[in-house]
Amino acid sequence: MRTRSWATLVGLSAVVAAGCTSGSGTAASHGDRAAGSTGGSSEVPISGTSTAPGGGELGAPPAVRVAPATPADTSRRPVIGRVGATPALICDSVCHLPAGAGSLVLHVEVTGARQAEFFQVPTGTNTAGLRRSIGVDRDGRGGWSVRWAYQDQPLLAHVTVVVRGPGGTAEALAFTVTHPEPEPAAPVGGTLVRDWSTDPVSSPVDIIGATLVSVRSSARAGFDRIVWEFRGGLPGYDIGYGEAHIDAGGRVRSPLGDADLPVTFSAATAHDQAGRATVPDPNGGGLPVLREYRIVGDYHGYVFYALGLLRTVPFRVYELSGPDRLVVDFARR
Repeated sequence: MRTRSWATLVGLSAVVAAGCTSGSGTAASHGDRAAGSTGGSSEVPISGTSTAPGGGELGAPPAVRVAPATPADTSRRPVIGRVGATPALICDSVCHLPAGAGSLVLHVEVTGARQAEFFQVPTGTNTAGLRRSIGVDRDGRGGWSVRWAYQDQPLLAHVTVVVRGPGGTAEALAFTVTHPEPEPAAPVGGTLVRDWSTDPVSSPVDIIGATLVSVRSSARAGFDRIVWEFRGGLPGYDIGYGEAHIDAGGRVRSPLGDADLPVTFSAATAHDQAGRATVPDPNGGGLPVLREYRIVGDYHGYVFYALGLLRTVPFRVYELSGPDRLVVDFARR
């Protein structure tokens, strides 16, 4: 059961040099720092590491009479105490950000510091160089703190703190946070044909002479979407995972991605009576899950599309009118 409690944290070594590759959050300037905020606060005692500037130990001065380097003021070496968040977070093995977009104040108790900076660090390995700054406090008036504005996006990351002072730098892992994936939004006014599943879906031919006039795709919160728009009604269709499409010339038309999803429209065309294409930009992709889509056939009253997905994922199907559209959403989870 989740509880509001202290979590035991460990000092950073190589992890703190890592960076953030997932999730969301915008870096806050000092002007957005919210020291002395009221409300609940979740805090955790941490243990960190501190080093002299440049790392290692300072060497002895040379025997000859030259001006030796001034040693760091070790009495001012930063010491990190407690790290917390306001409002308080619910923590078990990780700390949970509330659903939806929001903000909270991260704060740290530290002595001997001139600035404190918080970072997002992705979980996992080999993340060096991808760290993302959450915010930095350069004066510490009222306590060292920054405001973190996080977005409504999935997130699993470490929160780390780096403090710097005249005597060196101290680094520590604060806690690990997670944020739920938002609920995918349905298209306005659409009729749900089939909810999330990996099973194939089809619709019979109800009209003759539908013409494809537009194809577009977009990345949404939690899923990727592709929309086919028709003039003259919505044709029949068949959508399902399977083998790569083989065109009229016997060529295998396999798009990018590890999962092939052929789509066939019946009693439809993608050209006018003069043979000119009616879709200005029929191909695309480059989304997190929908890696590629392209038209691979337009003949004998059929329009064929080949979709390439990152992997086999559930999809749902909507039909819309005014104009006539077929919408397919691909889940990222």
